[in-house]
Amino acid sequence: MMVVGGIDECNKGECLGPIFVVLCYGEFKDVEDYGFLPYMGESKSRKKVNFETLLKTFNLRYDLVKIEVKEIDSHNVNGLIFKAQKDLISRNNLDLVHIDNHQKTSLFKDKKVICKHKLDQIDPLTGLASIIAVALKKEWVKKVEN
Repeated sequence: MMVVGGIDECNKGECLGPIFVVLCYGEFKDVEDYGFLPYMGESKSRKKVNFETLLKTFNLRYDLVKIEVKEIDSHNVNGLIFKAQKDLISRNNLDLVHIDNHQKTSLFKDKKVICKHKLDQIDPLTGLASIIAVALKKEWVKKVEN
């Protein structure tokens, strides 16, 4: 078995609130084995997806790093996200991870990492990580509004 994961974050361009960087991962016989996961598609269809149901149905887990506003105000956002991605990879025993970003794969020396822009629209685990990140951000906004 191998542990495969996908990492994405939500709304790093927004000026409001924290950034949630999420890793979604699971155990599979091989890389092709997780192709059965549902394609998440375009953003519009994602609004109807219940990520907790998908996690349970496909025996997946998630981990996250919440980058607080005070950190964002005093540091480079891309650097903070990169650090969060490295933290998620190092604290979870992953054999392979897909990351939706523009980083060079060579920056992640310890593990097999594939980085590509818009990977959340191609890779199911990265797509689910994106859905979870957006859901957590929406939950945070609701708390602030109330």
